[in-house]
Amino acid sequence: MQNNIAIPYSFLQFVEFTKFNTWDVHKNTYVSEYQFENPVLLSEMLSLFRESVSHQKVKENDLRIISKIDFSGNLYLREKNDIDSYKGNLFLVPQNSIIYSKINVRHGCIFLNNSTPFVVSNEYPCFIFDTENVDGDYLILLLRSIPFKKQIDSLKVGIGKARVKIEEFLSLQIPLPSLEIQKSLVEAYQNRINQADKLEQEATNLDEQIDTFILEELGVNLREVKKRKSGKLYFAEFNELFNWVHSADEATFFEDLQDAKYPVTELGLEFDFISRPWKKKEESKEYIELGGIDPNFGVMKTKTVYTKKAPSRATQTVKTGDLIIGTTRPYLKKFAIIQDKNNGDVASSGFSIIQENKEKYNLYFLNEVLKSPIGIKQFEIKMTGALYPAITQADLLALKIPLPSIDVQNIIADNIQQMKNDQKNKFQQAQQLKKQALSDFENAIFKKPTR
Repeated sequence: MQNNIAIPYSFLQFVEFTKFNTWDVHKNTYVSEYQFENPVLLSEMLSLFRESVSHQKVKENDLRIISKIDFSGNLYLREKNDIDSYKGNLFLVPQNSIIYSKINVRHGCIFLNNSTPFVVSNEYPCFIFDTENVDGDYLILLLRSIPFKKQIDSLKVGIGKARVKIEEFLSLQIPLPSLEIQKSLVEAYQNRINQADKLEQEATNLDEQIDTFILEELGVNLREVKKRKSGKLYFAEFNELFNWVHSADEATFFEDLQDAKYPVTELGLEFDFISRPWKKKEESKEYIELGGIDPNFGVMKTKTVYTKKAPSRATQTVKTGDLIIGTTRPYLKKFAIIQDKNNGDVASSGFSIIQENKEKYNLYFLNEVLKSPIGIKQFEIKMTGALYPAITQADLLALKIPLPSIDVQNIIADNIQQMKNDQKNKFQQAQQLKKQALSDFENAIFKKPTR
């Protein structure tokens, strides 16, 4: 009789029968790569809170209905009057409670309510906890961490919009150090986040500083205009009528523009607009869409399109140094200078293109002027269309700006670039601080097993 021999299997995985309670392969085969101390079942920390609230009480108590929790854990509420059209049962979310989205909790959609109560549907289970033993912010950080997102993902059940059931959620084991340690970990995390938020705010404020700098350098003083009272008759010069919706601030804007330090001219008279048709000789191309443009950092993403299946709007090619101007919703500032990495890419017909001519003008200067109040105000005046407001090529060519000499343009552009570099550095530092905050928190809690 032969001895029993353990046969190694490369592809088969086995589950202990006592732990087998579902046919879900993902759940049964999931093994966390992280370890932690003081494991406690979530069911020992959280108690399901379920208090039904009538629509009438929602109105009487001025409660708002949840709209969603986004992947960053931010809560969005509906407008107060949405209760009039809402169908379905609603449940109270009191102060110091936690809710999660059954569908998207695996993406981090979990929220700690430590302020005003609101109401939710059955898709958002609510839990209360003992604040003497558990810090709510610690618990949220923990459950939104990468290790727990992975584990929660293994708990989902269903096809299509898979959900994480309450009993599965409560079956999670979590590390629970003392309340003092929980609070210290949260404080360390929050300190870094506060530093990041401060840097991001400073970076955002630089946009206003750049606008102010441009107006001052060009000698443009834009006055604030009081809104005219309705029911009265006003007169305007015919040459001031740019559209049939004439307003006092439009007339004042162009008056102020004419008082600039430098001659005011139309774009079409000074800048070389160009359209280079895509000849479709290549099998594929990188395609630049409006959505791939960041107002501060230019072309951030492209997508590969194949000639035979290319979108109908993929019509023109761009070259290094071009300025591309998004003409649909131009107030979104989807403008960019083409860098070497995008040389030869194909662009959407939603862009107007000005080619580089360093001897004649500085497109970095123009780009910033168009994104300043000088450009944005004119876009708002000349845009047409309700669903997709846009500016026509003719109106873009007729846009007016103060235009100094090329030497002055270069100086202004260089100064703005320094401010942009500072802005970019602040954004990058902020992102690094946020990553470090989460990394420090996770490293303090989890330990990867040594191999």
